[in-house]
Amino acid sequence: MDIANKHSIDFIYDNRVVSSILGSSHNSTVSLTEIKMSFRGIGKDISIEEAYREYKNSGLDKIILFIPGLFTDEMLWLDRTIKIDERQVVSSGIADDYKRKGYYPIFIRFNHGKHISDNGKELLVLLNEFIKLEPTIKFNIIAYSIGCLILRSTLYYAREASHGIGIKNIQKVIFISSPDGGSYLEKSGFWATVIMERAPNIAFMLLGIIGNLRSDAIKDLSHGVIREEDWNSFNYLSRYWQSHYFGELENIDCYQFYSSFGEDGSPFQEWLGDGIVELPSLTILTENVFLRKDRKELRSTNIVGNNHFTILQSGLLKKRIREIMMG
Repeated sequence: MDIANKHSIDFIYDNRVVSSILGSSHNSTVSLTEIKMSFRGIGKDISIEEAYREYKNSGLDKIILFIPGLFTDEMLWLDRTIKIDERQVVSSGIADDYKRKGYYPIFIRFNHGKHISDNGKELLVLLNEFIKLEPTIKFNIIAYSIGCLILRSTLYYAREASHGIGIKNIQKVIFISSPDGGSYLEKSGFWATVIMERAPNIAFMLLGIIGNLRSDAIKDLSHGVIREEDWNSFNYLSRYWQSHYFGELENIDCYQFYSSFGEDGSPFQEWLGDGIVELPSLTILTENVFLRKDRKELRSTNIVGNNHFTILQSGLLKKRIREIMMG
């Protein structure tokens, strides 16, 4: 019974997919997940003190903080063995690769169903508690997908608070496949459910109601909402013309990577983007944020021919990250 109970908890309340898609329903009166913002060991949550102790015991003096995307956890960043033509081949993960180069990896896990701004605030609290143990500590940070929005939210609230983690604690920040302007998949999902909810057929109405049980995180993803006031005070339509950037990356040594299926510049290619996020969303901050900094040749890189998922195994991505970290 104990084994069955643990399996049920892991499968439902600790499930990344359930958390990502549904979060909490019925105005949060029904919780479908118990995932909390935390540091993460391999396969388990660890306390702030444990994370700090393991870092100090490693003997390494450089840190990379890794923030995953929806449906993913720390395994995203680790070496994995894949089978190619009957051979077992090790595909290197960014975290394991850089640990071999002397960087200690610290992993983050967050509640995939919560508002991006809620996760941003909780990450800020977590990092502030960590730096209390060593106020001069410095982080490099690599974030992926919606994790990029959470990090931007954290930096926004850190700047607003004017205390705790700040520029002095942050070295290089790398954003991979950041949906800064939102995702067309979620926008399409919203409009499809709006139409179905108003359909005369009861079956379509039910589908529409169920469809709108999407998690707060996925709803925020529609337009890259990183601040509480932007989901709390405005209706959905107003998101189409609201701002996406609030100065949170000023004075941050940051770089962006994104992918696209081709370079033909067609409207379809723009809309398709990396298969999950449209190209205008992936590049909405390119000109006015990333390319306004020095080292322009490294600030923004399109990994052509990859999609939202395969980009992490791109040789060009790893080469450019190496150039950034060595610079």
